[in-house]
Order: sequence, then structure tokens, then C-alpha cells
Amino acid sequence: MIAARIQREAPELFEQMHAGQVTIQAALKALNGETDDAEQQHVRASRTRMNRVLRDPERCTPFLERLDALLEEFEA
Repeated sequence: MIAARIQREAPELFEQMHAGQVTIQAALKALNGETDDAEQQHVRASRTRMNRVLRDPERCTPFLERLDALLEEFEA
């Protein structure tokens, strides 16, 4: 199992993954010596945080309303 390998070989990376700071794919890449640039890491971490908010019914609607307003700024 991939998560078990990460936990065994890189416990600090496993903790970051468990905390939602990095995805399992990013952790595996880091373990294998593949590098991501800082922007890619930031996008992945943000996507993980956003998905966590979207799974929470109480926070989902207000988040989507704010996201819609923000996206309108970039569509102009």
C-alpha cells in the first residue's frame, strides 16, 4: 500500500499528507525523488483544502458564493 510505504520511509511526509498539507500523489513523488515546483505544490494543497470545505455542508454554500464572486473578477 502506498500510504504505508510513505509512513514507513518518510514519517514526516506522512504527517503532512495526513494533515492535508500534501496529496498522496505529491508525497509519493517526493518519496521517489521527483520534484514539483512551489506553484504546483501550492495548487495541490489549495485544492485539497477546497475539497475539504466542499464536503462540509455548513461551509459549502458560503464558500461557493465567495468563489463565484472571485471568479467574476477574473472573467472580465
